[in-house]
Amino acid sequence: MSRQAALFHARERRRAADRFDQFAALIDSPHDIASSAVELPAAGFIGVSADVSVTAGDISIATTLASRTLETPDLDADIVYFLGQFEKGETLDVTFSGGDISLWIVNDWNELRSIFAQGTFA
Repeated sequence: MSRQAALFHARERRRAADRFDQFAALIDSPHDIASSAVELPAAGFIGVSADVSVTAGDISIATTLASRTLETPDLDADIVYFLGQFEKGETLDVTFSGGDISLWIVNDWNELRSIFAQGTFA
């Protein structure tokens, strides 16, 4: 790998670590998404998982900045579905037919990092 490429990769890893650090307060004390929407403290790649198998559309995530609603496909229990990248300040409002939901911060290399929001839906 060239020196220039090595420097580029080092900068990208530092940038990703900085974004992850901005989620630290939510990771230490995850937001309860069953009671209210969560505002993202930084841009990031987000994933969602449920403790039970879900059918397509059972999990719905409405966004405020992008004004769109995302739905998951059929998922087995405890499988993380990659939702995509969201901007800082985006608010995610989750609805679910029943069970426990977790929102994950995913790093730039699609590796799961930590749960930053979770909730139990009745």
